[in-house]
Amino acid sequence: SIMAKIIMAITTILLVLIYSQNLRLTAIVMGAGAVLVAVILVVSNIMIRLSRKVGSSVGGSAIKIALASLKRRASENTSQLI
Repeated sequence: SIMAKIIMAITTILLVLIYSQNLRLTAIVMGAGAVLVAVILVVSNIMIRLSRKVGSSVGGSAIKIALASLKRRASENTSQLI
């Protein structure tokens, strides 16, 4: 749920702030983490889209079934990368 994600984000920020005792360092670490998450989301979405194109040209039923499962659960697979 969204509320759980908000609570996790706030507690993560607070823990980094408590341990570092430096607001600037906390902001840098959290900003870098946010950029990294954005890059991972973009790359994973590109890879899933490319798998759709490859899946139609690849032979073998096992690969087609695996790629179909990847497409069906695209958001779950993307969140696992993060």
